[in-house]
Amino acid sequence: MRTGQLQRGYTLISMLVGLLIGVITVGGMLMLYKSMVVVAKDVKTQAIQDGEVVASVLGAQVGLQEAGFGVSATAGQDLIVIANAKFDKGKLTGTAAAGYDSAVRGNAVVWGYNPSGANANPDPAAYRCGGLVLLGGANGAQLLALQPMACTDATSWGQLTWQTRALTSPGNMQATGLFEALASTCWPYTHTDAVNAMQLNYYPEPASASSSFGRGTQPTMADHAAFSVCLPNFRH
Repeated sequence: MRTGQLQRGYTLISMLVGLLIGVITVGGMLMLYKSMVVVAKDVKTQAIQDGEVVASVLGAQVGLQEAGFGVSATAGQDLIVIANAKFDKGKLTGTAAAGYDSAVRGNAVVWGYNPSGANANPDPAAYRCGGLVLLGGANGAQLLALQPMACTDATSWGQLTWQTRALTSPGNMQATGLFEALASTCWPYTHTDAVNAMQLNYYPEPASASSSFGRGTQPTMADHAAFSVCLPNFRH
C-alpha cells in the first residue's frame, strides 16, 4: 500500500506570495528614498535662504552703526525713514516721515555720517549718505543696501543717484517688512550703560495689533523685531 508523501520545495502560490512581498518592499523603499531626497532638497533650500537672511541682517546692523557719526546728528536731517519707498533707475522715491517725536515706520531708511569726524578738524565736504530699502514684489521682497555716496545731508535722498548692493535674493524677505525709528532708552553696541537715543527696529512682518510701546509686562514692538539697533549718535 502506497503512503502519501509530504510535498517538498516551493509551490506556485508561495512563489507568488514571496514575489508580492518583494515588490511591496521595493516599492516602499523607493517611496522612502524619494521622500528623503525631496525633504533634503527642501531643507537645503531653506537653509540657504535662512543663511542669506541672517547675513543680510548682520550686514544691515553693521552699516547702521555709521549713522550720525562725525556730525551733530539730528533725526529728520541725518536720519530719514521713508514710507512707500520705490527704487527705479538709481532714484529713490517715497514719503519721508514729517517728525520723530513718536515712532515712525517705512520700508526704507537713509542716514548720514562724516567719516572725517574722527579727526580734529572734520571736513564738511566728506559727508556721506547710506541706507537700506526693502523692495516688495509679487513673490516677496528684497533687501538692498544703498551704497554710501557724497551728499549734503540725508534730506537730499530723493535727489541722489544711488548704487545698490543686494543683501538678499529677490523674494527672500517678507513683502510686509518695515523699519521703525523711535526715541528710546537703549544699549549701544559694546556699551554697558543705557542711553537716551534713537533706536531703529526692523520687522520681517508688522507686529500684531496687540503689541504695545509701553514698558513693563506688556509686549513691545521690539519683541517682534528681527533686529534692533541703538543709534548713540542721535541723543535726545
